[in-house]
Amino acid sequence: MLEPDENTLLAGGPWLLNSWLDEAGIRQSLNVLARKNGTHLLEYGHPFGYLPLREHLALMLSGLGSTTHPGQILLTQGTSQALELVIRYLLKPGDAALVDDPGYYNMFGNLRLQGVEMLAVPRNRDGPGIAVLEKLAAARRPKVYFTQSVMQNPTGTNMSPHIAFKVLQAAERHSFMIVEDGIFCDLQVNPTPRLATLDQLNRVIYARSFSKTLSGSLRVGFVACAQGIAEELADIKMLTSITTSQFTERLIYLMLVDGHYRKYLSRLHERLGQARLNVVRAFERAGLELFVEPADGMFAWARYPHIEDSLGLAEASQREGIMLAPGAIFRPHLERSPWMRFNVAACEDARVQQWLQRQAAVKNV
Repeated sequence: MLEPDENTLLAGGPWLLNSWLDEAGIRQSLNVLARKNGTHLLEYGHPFGYLPLREHLALMLSGLGSTTHPGQILLTQGTSQALELVIRYLLKPGDAALVDDPGYYNMFGNLRLQGVEMLAVPRNRDGPGIAVLEKLAAARRPKVYFTQSVMQNPTGTNMSPHIAFKVLQAAERHSFMIVEDGIFCDLQVNPTPRLATLDQLNRVIYARSFSKTLSGSLRVGFVACAQGIAEELADIKMLTSITTSQFTERLIYLMLVDGHYRKYLSRLHERLGQARLNVVRAFERAGLELFVEPADGMFAWARYPHIEDSLGLAEASQREGIMLAPGAIFRPHLERSPWMRFNVAACEDARVQQWLQRQAAVKNV
């Protein structure tokens, strides 16, 4: 997905189109920051990250119901580094970890790299399959469960409150930690309870970034957790990357505090809402079945009912300049899957919809 030319349509891509992002706002804040005196252009940042940004993030988390102070927040190079630091802290080769199936392929690769055994928990429409999670936790004694409670990648589903409560009960009963990835949090119009909120960062480590809404290039994310864990993670961060960029952290801070970001998110919510409606209608015409009709965010998880493996479709679409995301890549052990992840922003393009309609016609012959 990082290598295609500019004419490739990322119908299954993990980010918004460049034209949807606030490039003008970034340039404006960049000009303001460049005119400020200080050492942020030259020096290493603080090991925990830029303090005013951490203070602001603590206020943002309080808006979600999580009582957090800046000493519990560690700034990272996006969510990817946040997850990597947590994996290094919690796990060693040979350990077991619970993961969503389907789930985030980049994290699966990181777990494989660290020699961690992945225990697949099926992702249902209302969250993880609790019976499977309980069985695996009792039998295998995993140290951690990696999940997304809101707008899960790739299914676009939210964890219902009663399932979230059972997940936290299981974590307490079987003594495992929970790592909650909230990277798509800001795309949700009406916030729902997070595991981190219900747990108040007791057994939950919360990771998030601004890559999906502001810029994938700026690479600013954070971890919120118990203060003792944050201090351990800061040590690992310093060993592996010294510090994060004070300059980009200050840039993100400016964009968050001047009020521009809230207005931009409001426009983005409205635009995504219309795109989801358009794409759902297009999928119905093309004979695609939705796992669930997404209420928020950019993803739709869908399939052709009579195709057992979507990998062939992805290979065929790529030859025509359309990149799909077949379900197999979202499975911990790469088993085949009929499902595909679609990005509703990219799938408004008529070329994508026409290609999908042609596949429906071929299927019905």
